[in-house]
Amino acid sequence: MNNKTSNINFTSNIKFVSNNIYNMKLLTAPKVRLVSEMWQLKQVEEVHENGATKEIIYCVAGIIKDIEKKSDYIFHWFPSKMFNCDSSPTKYQLEIKDALQDIAKTKEVKGFLIGGISKKDAFVNFLSMKLINFIKTPFKKTEQKDFTMFFSQNAKYSSYWERPQSAFIYNKKNDTYYVNCKTSRNEKWHDLLNKDEIRNHFEYISISPHDKVFIGREQISNDFFNKSKG
Repeated sequence: MNNKTSNINFTSNIKFVSNNIYNMKLLTAPKVRLVSEMWQLKQVEEVHENGATKEIIYCVAGIIKDIEKKSDYIFHWFPSKMFNCDSSPTKYQLEIKDALQDIAKTKEVKGFLIGGISKKDAFVNFLSMKLINFIKTPFKKTEQKDFTMFFSQNAKYSSYWERPQSAFIYNKKNDTYYVNCKTSRNEKWHDLLNKDEIRNHFEYISISPHDKVFIGREQISNDFFNKSKG
């Protein structure tokens, strides 16, 4: 990010939490807006206090912050309904593309992206890759961009029900993302709350230099997480 052209000087916090804390404490708090899988622009929600999503498997979910308008938008996009089997764009795809391009024109953009499946699930990984590239493309020429991304979850599983899942709640007041990542082991869910487990779980991680990552109360160096694999 080019600091000479950006006035972004605030820090978002990313805190990894257990599934119990996520579901029993955070998700049940007052004024939490939970969004489900979506494929139309009109389904995207503006976050006024708390925005949440869960069961992120091969979708890509996140927050895009339009700093100029002071608006935060939460999405959980479902790739197979956004993209046809052929190369022609769907009407949903065109609408979302226009909206992303409009945000990319503003002076400053900040955001958080998570989801997708690794190359071990080849077909679904293809759709996840199409979706993440679709989201990123409008911002490639934007100097004032500031994104954190956890992409391509480890797809080592033997059945559909063992696919990895992520979830997050964004609290606008304290600019914090509470993230839960989990995998199934011996038919039981296992939370990823170890820095090595989290790093190894995603094929691609990019932490914004303006964001801070925590596991419990421990802050983990951004350099530890940043990786591009495969």
